[in-house]
Amino acid sequence: GEKVEINKDNGKKIFLSFFRYSGCPWCNLAIYRLTEMAPDLEAQGVKVVCFVQSTQENIEKNIINRHDVKPPFTIVSDPNKIIYDLYGVEESALKYFTSLRKAPEWIYSSFKLNFKQPEVDGSVTLVPAQFLIDSDETIIKVHYGTDYADDMTYSEIQVALALNIST
Repeated sequence: GEKVEINKDNGKKIFLSFFRYSGCPWCNLAIYRLTEMAPDLEAQGVKVVCFVQSTQENIEKNIINRHDVKPPFTIVSDPNKIIYDLYGVEESALKYFTSLRKAPEWIYSSFKLNFKQPEVDGSVTLVPAQFLIDSDETIIKVHYGTDYADDMTYSEIQVALALNIST
């Protein structure tokens, strides 16, 4: 319910991550991993902002309330995918087939971390995407997922930060 301005923190880089929907086990696993990375990214001057195409109520219910360690970053509700469209986040039913190889991650997230899918409250064909943006609003790195569970890794973020010559 609050206005989010990603460029209001002058001097900080921004890591934007676009997820599918709040009940998605792969997305909850990615948010879990991002929560673990967040303190280190913050120490490096990187602000994390995530978008989920679910309602704020479902984000609270299916993400915030289900994570033992609460995500320390902003999660923005975008059920109409307005910002998704601005960043060219795609939908692809064909990427379902490449996602099958990551079924073990779905099972791990669902049963080990208890992020079972309670409902589908968004597009099941949406493919995750991430953007690392410099403090001057220059895009440092873009990652469009090759499947429904393909997110930029911590190593990829660190390499992009290290290679960013404008720092």
